[in-house]
Amino acid sequence: AAESQQRRLTAIRTAKSFVYVVAFTFDLDDVTQSIIEAKRTRPHLDVRVLLDREQALTGQTSNLRPRVIQLTSHRISVRLYSASRLQAKVFLTDVGQIWGSQNWTAASLANVERCAITTLPEQSLNREIAWFDDLWTKGRVFSGREQRDDLRTPPAVREC
Repeated sequence: AAESQQRRLTAIRTAKSFVYVVAFTFDLDDVTQSIIEAKRTRPHLDVRVLLDREQALTGQTSNLRPRVIQLTSHRISVRLYSASRLQAKVFLTDVGQIWGSQNWTAASLANVERCAITTLPEQSLNREIAWFDDLWTKGRVFSGREQRDDLRTPPAVREC
């Protein structure tokens, strides 16, 4: 966990074109600050954070909303995914990628959770980016200020 955390921070600091985060839950202050600093020093950097809707609105992670407000106040896009439970924990940048069972929380840094740290070949990375983009387009903008009922998933419309 500690090694993957250091790799995340290094990848955020050295990313040149994008940083994409997919998280079930998220409360790491050092990651938040690194993302904000990366965007501040490289305004062209495409930084996007995608979170599970239920966890974001009703979950146990007490620091999630303040983190989201910090990110969005620095023009970093955050969306909620609600098509299904988003259990993925994925980190994609142009300099490295991490995925696995480790949540983006302080508690997970102390757990024995596994994740893969790699640098994918361009074709494989492009497939992962396409996967992320598909989830991203299905997400709803999240500022962190919404209440539980503000982002209800509308009922499906049945055509006759």
